[in-house]
Amino acid sequence: MTDDQVSVRKNLTFEQAEGIHPIPAQLQLKEISQQLRSLLWKVVHDSIQRSCRYSMIMEEWRNILYGYHVEHLHLMADDFNDTKEVQIRKLRKLFDDGNYAEILGFIQFVLRCKSLYRFKEEVEVALIKSKAAYRIIDGITIIPIASEVEKNTLEKAFQDLSTIEFNGARAHLSQAAIHLTAGNYADSIRESIHAVESVVRILEPSGEFSKALAKLENSSGIHPALKNGFRAIYGYTCEEGGIRHPLIDGSTANVDEAEALFMIGACASFVSYIISKARKAGLIK
Repeated sequence: MTDDQVSVRKNLTFEQAEGIHPIPAQLQLKEISQQLRSLLWKVVHDSIQRSCRYSMIMEEWRNILYGYHVEHLHLMADDFNDTKEVQIRKLRKLFDDGNYAEILGFIQFVLRCKSLYRFKEEVEVALIKSKAAYRIIDGITIIPIASEVEKNTLEKAFQDLSTIEFNGARAHLSQAAIHLTAGNYADSIRESIHAVESVVRILEPSGEFSKALAKLENSSGIHPALKNGFRAIYGYTCEEGGIRHPLIDGSTANVDEAEALFMIGACASFVSYIISKARKAGLIK
């Protein structure tokens, strides 16, 4: 293993480095990781504890939990028990066993009560730290930051790269997903582009992106405007001060999660597109 590979692994968990979870956390819709369960429970638990006096939950959290009991769960009002022990036990079970909708549904209900000090800020930190597929907008609503289409696009790209000749490209795309989950956004973009380059080298031995696009244009009728669009996206990563410029070849490029998500999706789509077009044109098997 090279020094660079060792350096990369130092910033990843073992599971991430081994590529056990190829789909980045930000695209894992309708799921909730154990890390997110733990972080959100800490926010809720600590907030409730601060509001308690002896064994009783005081007004703010009592009103929220009573409203959740009646308005959200549609349970009978006289069954509500406002003692700390009972409510902590019930909520702990929710965060242990509940699905993503039940847990995030509870969090959103609490957010919309708008009465708890720093609750929104602490939930936002938990979502960001766990690289969840959801974020808060307007302070009261939880939304996905990606779509099923983007997830399906990436999964299709992994399928398209499943043959031996594309092992290199598949490895790069997998690393892009791993880095995205880990929050290494510049590294993720770099690996996304390397996946495209790896496929391009199969079409064009020189590895020149423009020559590979020209081959596709001549053999399979790729539209010139589409070709120019691909070249523009590729150029974004190569220009002075861009992701792959040698002066910032570490992880310090000025990019964020949104750009990394866009690039992994764009490169995954482009990889599948190249393979489909090249196969139809007889350039690859």
